Amino acid sequence: MNVQEMEEKEIKIKSMFIYPIRGVRGIEVDECEVTPAGLKWDRLWVFVDSDSRKPLDNSNNEITSYFRLQFMENNNVILFL
Repeated sequence: MNVQEMEEKEIKIKSMFIYPIRGVRGIEVDECEVTPAGLKWDRLWVFVDSDSRKPLDNSNNEITSYFRLQFMENNNVILFL
């Protein structure tokens, strides 16, 4: 089946999260802009191990589980412990 043959269906989204920093708890949003690269603000940054240069997330480093993100009214993202 190709895209032209697909039937259109209405879907309902119960909740939507974006993850500005890979591996850090996401932020629930009511709406989000879609860009050519994906959802705006989603996975723009990543913490990297300074020795191995591998991305850090909850599966390989618990430090990322301590961080929280918050959107401010001026569309800035704040990272805090």
